[in-house]
Amino acid sequence: MFDFTRIIQSVHMALDPRVRTLLFFCLLLLAMNSSIAAILTGVIFLVILLALETHGYKRFWNSSKYFLMLVPLTFGFHLLLATDIFGAAQSISLNEAIEKALFFTSRVGLLVSAGAYFSMSVDPASLTESLREFVTPIGKIGISIERLLLVFLLTLSFAPIISEQAIRIKEAQMARGISTGSNLLSRISKMLPILIPLFTLSINRAERMALILDSRGYNAPVKKTSLKKFKFMKSDYLVSVLSITITLFVII
Repeated sequence: MFDFTRIIQSVHMALDPRVRTLLFFCLLLLAMNSSIAAILTGVIFLVILLALETHGYKRFWNSSKYFLMLVPLTFGFHLLLATDIFGAAQSISLNEAIEKALFFTSRVGLLVSAGAYFSMSVDPASLTESLREFVTPIGKIGISIERLLLVFLLTLSFAPIISEQAIRIKEAQMARGISTGSNLLSRISKMLPILIPLFTLSINRAERMALILDSRGYNAPVKKTSLKKFKFMKSDYLVSVLSITITLFVII
């Protein structure tokens, strides 16, 4: 699972979080483009970004190793559907099928890698403030940006907490002699002693969070301010201009 971790100081992390968010969007645009040049450019981008981060490749692997299982599945799926192995009416040669399977697999791999890079380069609080800059124009059509960003931030914050609580509850139940079973049906039936306390703790935590927001006057009709103040430096402007220019040059 992607893990939004605390930031480790490095050359890459010295950039403004909004610039790192912009780099993520550039990677997405390159991954969704239908040209090989865009995919190769995205891979080069990603390799450079990971090289600039402290223990970048190790953290990247720990963050995305489970999602990278989609890569061989995507290759096999496209290869089987593109060839005449099932007697399909519209089929192509094996070489063309392999080329298309490799291309779509590369796109999926780049998308997964972009998400893993994003989760390890921006913490939830900085991510929320970065997205505020990008989605501010949406507020002009009547959408509550503050509430949308709050839900987004709470979702990112709750995910690792719930995961940690689930592990603790499972270990506590196993210490009491409750086994999860050996087969699938047995595991499903014995998950209730874990799920019920997990749901209860999650609901209680959500209620406490709601009380905290009310006590701090979150619903007050005033303009919200931010604790963190971001400021663009020369390096931020340089990286932003270069990334946008290269991305537009490749995809257009």
